[in-house]
Amino acid sequence: MARVTDASDDWQSFTTTNNETLQVQVGAIRVSVEDTPVSKDGLILRAFGARREDAIKILGGTTVKYKLAGEGETAEFVREEIG
Repeated sequence: MARVTDASDDWQSFTTTNNETLQVQVGAIRVSVEDTPVSKDGLILRAFGARREDAIKILGGTTVKYKLAGEGETAEFVREEIG
């Protein structure tokens, strides 16, 4: 499991090696698999408080782009390999 805390207002990316689940635990992020996403592309994943966090499954070999979904906020998500 890898914790990601560097979400910013600019798109960042990583490529999955294996199938993974991304689970937002703090704040909100925008996630896209577009080659060149624009500002409003992708899905918004949010943490809503106690025990309710959005998650998404991503296939291995996928390049995932992510950024903050709200201005001036922080976000934290976890990448976990799934079988």
